[in-house]
Amino acid sequence: GTGVDYDPIGTLTDSSGHFSVEAIDGGTPIDLRPGFQIVVASQGAFGTLVVSDMRMIWVDAESDTVSGYAVDVVNPTVFVSIKGHPGLTKQATVYGGRDWDARFVGVYDLTESDGISVIESDPNGSGNATRIDIDGPFDVDLDGVVDPVDNCRTVGNSSQYDGDGDGIGARCDRLDRIWGANRYGTSAAVSSMAFDAAQEVFVALGTNFPDALVASAAAGYQSAPVLLTKPDVLPSETAAEISRLAPSTIYLVGGTAAISASVEQQLQSLAPAVIRLAGANRYETAATVADTFFPSPAGVFVALGTNFPDALVAAPAARTRNAPVLLTAHDHLPQATIDELKALHPYSIHIIGGTAAISDAVAQELAPLCQDLDRYAGANRYETAANVARAFFAYPNNVFLASGQNFPDALVAGAAGGYLAAPVLLIEKDSIPAPTGYRLSTWLPLHRWVVGGTAVIGNGVFAAL
Repeated sequence: GTGVDYDPIGTLTDSSGHFSVEAIDGGTPIDLRPGFQIVVASQGAFGTLVVSDMRMIWVDAESDTVSGYAVDVVNPTVFVSIKGHPGLTKQATVYGGRDWDARFVGVYDLTESDGISVIESDPNGSGNATRIDIDGPFDVDLDGVVDPVDNCRTVGNSSQYDGDGDGIGARCDRLDRIWGANRYGTSAAVSSMAFDAAQEVFVALGTNFPDALVASAAAGYQSAPVLLTKPDVLPSETAAEISRLAPSTIYLVGGTAAISASVEQQLQSLAPAVIRLAGANRYETAATVADTFFPSPAGVFVALGTNFPDALVAAPAARTRNAPVLLTAHDHLPQATIDELKALHPYSIHIIGGTAAISDAVAQELAPLCQDLDRYAGANRYETAANVARAFFAYPNNVFLASGQNFPDALVAGAAGGYLAAPVLLIEKDSIPAPTGYRLSTWLPLHRWVVGGTAVIGNGVFAAL
């Protein structure tokens, strides 16, 4: 308004629409689009329009509630209306003189709204009133998909991944299948479901497990996905997912004997930086990854480097302790692992697997390298996975379930599990092993994500879950 002094108090950063503010008494509307300053008049028609901690009005789609905070007015009178529905108006309830909310539960689904109008007035006779219009449709989870068409409105899922095709996005679904036509497609699908974007991406060999295992632990710690590649060719599924994520850095885990320079060149076209992490063998590669991302961990996980079953579940457990995974031989500790443990000097070392996998001789070598040594094992890979999950996860909301017969699906799930605080439990194609079933029945997790197609996990098992 003319002749009114304004003081800037913040910048609007709403990415999905715009705010417009106008005075009830005929003042000129201000259209506040992203990047414009929000201002408050020290006097005049706009009265007491103030933003507190960048919060003026917010919409909770889950509870169909509009809330706000009055900064300069005590016990304001607030009315909230649904645009296009003149009869849908609620007077807000004020709490403690400042906080207010208007609840439309059972009356209207706010995610279907074209917008709302809020009128806030000073009940103390000043005559000042402010109207705030917020245009819809809303994008409450800020994933770039507006609520009326979003298949998971309360959790960011820009990919809208829905593996079982039931219309509910996997991030919100109580049970969903995450899969692709092959291991590369499945790794891309897991990434698509879990990550809206990622500053970093880890790429590991899809035809052998050691590098992917240590990559999975580091990726979980870095809030990044693991994608798989062939030795000499970057699969189209992996390339497409990297393009979607638009990372600034790609970590290529493994030497040129595992992943060729040709793949590295293909990756260089997909990100500003491609960094190869490698050693002369799998043990040195694991040490290099640990040294790069874990300068002083309190704990370290040690898994067998020559077979995969017990090691499959190490990555998400390691994320709960911000710890790396190092590899060992069955009957002796490789020198690269010894040197890295001495450099890291962890308080705790966690052995994953029984003595059939990692011998007591290795445990005796590990004991002097820490103050606390423990072992997590079971009678078989399924019980080991369940025991590891029980030890490091207390009633998780999310659980990944993957085949215990092969490694790719479980390892890419491990990185996502680290990001989503979800353990990995193992199942068979046509049955749910007793340790896995018991852990699920004890936890009753909200979300169960089965990783792999029907060739890996049958429909009967999926239905039983």
